[in-house]
Amino acid sequence: MRRGSVPAYQFAVMFRSFRALLKPTTAVATLLVAPAAHAATYQVGPDKEYASLDEVIGLLAPGDVVEVDGGATYGGDLHIRPENSGTPDSKITIRGIRVNGQRPIIEGGAEYGVVLHASHFVFEGFEVTGASSACLIHKADDVTIRDVVVHDCPNHGILGTDFESGSLTIEYSEFYGNGQGEYEHQIYIATDETMYPGSVFRLQHSYVHDGNGGNNVKTRAERNEIYCNWIENPAYHVIDLVPPDGQDPSLAREDADVVGNVLIQPGQWYISRMGSDKEEYGTDGRFRFAYNTIVSNSNASAFFRLQWGIESASFYDNVFMTSDGGSLELVNGDDAWWTSGEQLTGKANFVAAGLESPGSFEGSVTGGDPGFVDGYIPGDGSALLNLGVEGAGPSGFEVPNAWSVPNCVPPNGTKNEAMEPFGRPVDGVPDLGAFELGTTFEPGPGPGPGPGTDDDGNGDGDGDGNGGGSSDGGDDDDGCNAGSSSHAPRGGLIALVALAGFVALRRRRP
Repeated sequence: MRRGSVPAYQFAVMFRSFRALLKPTTAVATLLVAPAAHAATYQVGPDKEYASLDEVIGLLAPGDVVEVDGGATYGGDLHIRPENSGTPDSKITIRGIRVNGQRPIIEGGAEYGVVLHASHFVFEGFEVTGASSACLIHKADDVTIRDVVVHDCPNHGILGTDFESGSLTIEYSEFYGNGQGEYEHQIYIATDETMYPGSVFRLQHSYVHDGNGGNNVKTRAERNEIYCNWIENPAYHVIDLVPPDGQDPSLAREDADVVGNVLIQPGQWYISRMGSDKEEYGTDGRFRFAYNTIVSNSNASAFFRLQWGIESASFYDNVFMTSDGGSLELVNGDDAWWTSGEQLTGKANFVAAGLESPGSFEGSVTGGDPGFVDGYIPGDGSALLNLGVEGAGPSGFEVPNAWSVPNCVPPNGTKNEAMEPFGRPVDGVPDLGAFELGTTFEPGPGPGPGPGTDDDGNGDGDGDGNGGGSSDGGDDDDGCNAGSSSHAPRGGLIALVALAGFVALRRRRP
């Protein structure tokens, strides 16, 4: 096809839309399915119609799909702009298609690999590496990054901008070998609380490991949902939970719900640091860690560090242990500044012998051997069995829409290639930690709904705008995905006619 020409199928689309207008009895029925009928599939590859993504991204309209052949390498500096956004009910997908088992690779870029500046967008199935600035940049709302491997990026693996960034889900992905020094991280996320209030960053079913610099996960998002991941071996902290930069602190409270993960720190830094570096600029946040298996070592300062501007911090049903059996403080609150008095609670945690718990922790189980039989999976007779309790935080300071019991487990120190959650078995009262007795790492959902599986389409679980909401509109049966929306197109005939004409005109762009 010559560049600048109009393919025959586009004329057919225009003709069908025009013919529908001439037949009032069928016009409404025809135009109601216009988004699906007009959506295009573009194929990119060495022997396809389009040789590069650059040729396609400026053509994209709601509902379009781009399929990119694997076994080939494509250049970076790709900028997907706001005018090429999808809609909540008709997202755009750029999908890598494996060829001989190999993903398409996006390599290099004088500035960046891919800028996801278009909203209601899915980016999946790629390997991204080697960009000079950041391999991925998130600068939009309702973006899903799925089944992506990001590695050996000398700056950030993914960078969320302080402004114009909304909800983001990263799932079934792997990040390693990214970052440098103290300030470039493997995953560095923010949300714009003015443009996109109530935004959510969700990281789930992913493997983040062996950072070259910075933290494995650093987030300035308004709400953080970190579910069923394996995160280990950072250069600095495993998870850094801090407030937005350059925004009005009174706009929102930054909360975090960290549930069902394996978190491993072999170095001297913290599992997690919560709160602000600046005394006058805190998160005022509520932080909750539940059903995690958390491993540090005696060279670290503490498992957790609480800093300025915190409302509450709570710890339920976790396993705390050191890899070398050494002594360590669980929580360092020397720099904590509580907005409403100290609200630090813990209940039903396994605390290995020699570790120092806060005085406010209740019902802890202590001992030298948690009774693991396969990695961090408890066996028969384990000290972790049937001890789980519910808890969302101190009374009056709970994390909203907290996930009580996870129905999935982390990938077992590797990337989850099954692209389905590994289900957590149910055996009476839940066991402590990230794994249940009898875990087998079989793909498939655990029983019962997870967070964000409500019926109002916003993915928050209760319609309060406080969680979930950054999804791809796909199947949510696994109970671990962010909420999806499947509302039918609405509006009168005039709006539908305008939409049909708009889509047809968009298809005429070279």
